[in-house]
Amino acid sequence: MAQPQIRHYGIIKNKKVLLHNITLYNRNIESLEGKQIEFTIKEIHESPTLDQYAYYRGGVIETALTAECFGGWSGDEVDKELSDMFLGINRMVEYKRKDGSIVSKITRFVPSKDSSFPKKSMAEFIDKCIMFLAQEGVEVYSPEIYKLTKFKTKTIQKND
Repeated sequence: MAQPQIRHYGIIKNKKVLLHNITLYNRNIESLEGKQIEFTIKEIHESPTLDQYAYYRGGVIETALTAECFGGWSGDEVDKELSDMFLGINRMVEYKRKDGSIVSKITRFVPSKDSSFPKKSMAEFIDKCIMFLAQEGVEVYSPEIYKLTKFKTKTIQKND
């Protein structure tokens, strides 16, 4: 039975590893005394921020709906199309038939834009969408415009 992996997180500064929870690290090291270990260091990717998702859905997608090429489409349909255009990957899949012959088929894989999608990749994807929309004659405003709520159209006032 395989032992569970022990993960520790930290940061590297001046060629030294600075762990976030040194007490836990020391406790785990004691439990591995005299055993052979494997030590791996890898960079952690940052998940896309809520601001990125909000800008993509509220800025890019909503603006794309005004484009003639997306006339009559829903926001989810535009999202699916843009994701397929800029994130889609063609993969060769081989199927084995009952008679033993092999059939190859190309399938399109589009990764999900969830928390496992790196922040940097989300930024690149948004930039590609904005450039595509610019080619279609649609201007997507900068994120700062949306943050300043300049497009707030309805204010609810309390009646006395």
